[in-house]
Amino acid sequence: MNKSTVWGSLITGSMLKFLGQPTRHCDGVSRRIFLRAGALGVGGFTLADLLRAEAISGSSHKAVINIHLDGGPPQMDMIDPKPEAPSDLRGEFSSIKTKLPGVHLTELMPQVAAAADKFVFLRSLVGSAGRHDGFQCQSGYNSKDLSGIGGRPAMGCVVDKLLGTRGNAPAFVDLMQGRPLARNSARPGFLGPAFKPFRPDISHLFQRELEEGMKGELARLGEDHQISLKLLPDLNAARM
Repeated sequence: MNKSTVWGSLITGSMLKFLGQPTRHCDGVSRRIFLRAGALGVGGFTLADLLRAEAISGSSHKAVINIHLDGGPPQMDMIDPKPEAPSDLRGEFSSIKTKLPGVHLTELMPQVAAAADKFVFLRSLVGSAGRHDGFQCQSGYNSKDLSGIGGRPAMGCVVDKLLGTRGNAPAFVDLMQGRPLARNSARPGFLGPAFKPFRPDISHLFQRELEEGMKGELARLGEDHQISLKLLPDLNAARM
């Protein structure tokens, strides 16, 4: 069954308010504030607007924040109700129209439906493994694929390999280990440790004991794996 993802951005600065007050022009605003929009089209921005802002700033560097949310309701109860499908395929909730012609969501999401033109709904994604695995969301592949040569690299590691870093800033920062599902953290795979993500120690932000199954898995992986998830004591979240 297809897995669905909703991609969107929430704007909370003084310049824009998503699903709130109307936007105002961004004349004179800094590039940093402008790029808080995070996605083309949100708040009325167009590709031409973004290109003009980049021309003014003299730079076209971009950053992506990937928020991975494990689990959740099935897609037929959210963004893919399949109202015309047989009863064993469609969701149990009624569908409602959205601001995008021909696109329907379930009755549980009226506010998202009203702003559907600000999102991209991907209904064609298919997981490489039938489980909630963060690795396949980072790479697009099964975690065991190409294991003989180190496995597949995460997208951030590939970007680091192809584009490199900007100044002294790391190209790829991974905060997944704090969940604490260390086994699902992004990893460089066959690219090697030179392209592994920067992992600040944020363990103190997650006051939760590891589940017994996780403890057993970490024990099997060995101490080297556990140590690799931590950095020097002076490299902490307070310095980020």
